[in-house]
Amino acid sequence: MILVIQGLTGSGKTTLRNSLLKEHLFLSKCLGYTTRSPRKGEVDGVDYKFISAEDFNKNPNLFLKKNIGEKKYGVSKQCMKNKILILDDNGAKELEDSNLDNIHYIYLKPPVEELIKRLKLRGDKEVEINKRIKDDLKSFSFCKRKSVLVISRGNIKEIVNKASCFIEQIASAEDLNNFKSKNREVFPRCNLN
Repeated sequence: MILVIQGLTGSGKTTLRNSLLKEHLFLSKCLGYTTRSPRKGEVDGVDYKFISAEDFNKNPNLFLKKNIGEKKYGVSKQCMKNKILILDDNGAKELEDSNLDNIHYIYLKPPVEELIKRLKLRGDKEVEINKRIKDDLKSFSFCKRKSVLVISRGNIKEIVNKASCFIEQIASAEDLNNFKSKNREVFPRCNLN
């Protein structure tokens, strides 16, 4: 299974990913590579592999590459089994074109007013916030994909629960024997509406 989390800037993709990794022990994150500097609290080799632009450009194993301004992002081709990835729409399209199977999507779409508030708290500048949200709103085509869960409202606990139910339904359909979930012996009945 490859689980792709998508959403607008500041929608909570990293928070959701980290929560799901604690809940679903068979999933792990695919460590991304970036040329940007670490944000407050980020650790090299845990949150991203922070590398120079020169090393990024020379690495033949990176794909799903993306530029955000002057910064570059990518992931290793060798880390694609039972992984959670955070991708923009171009990365998701590239992943689909890679002929990998079992790709599923969770799209976070909170109200724009909430995003602006979160991004300001994160320390982003207003000009950057407006540009990124505008670009994000133009670019996502999540509704064209087959296995998609869209979450537009809820606190983090509700969002994690909806996402966990989605994962459990996929995992049970694919291979119940390989599925392990923390503190859950039986799949709960999930209502994703």
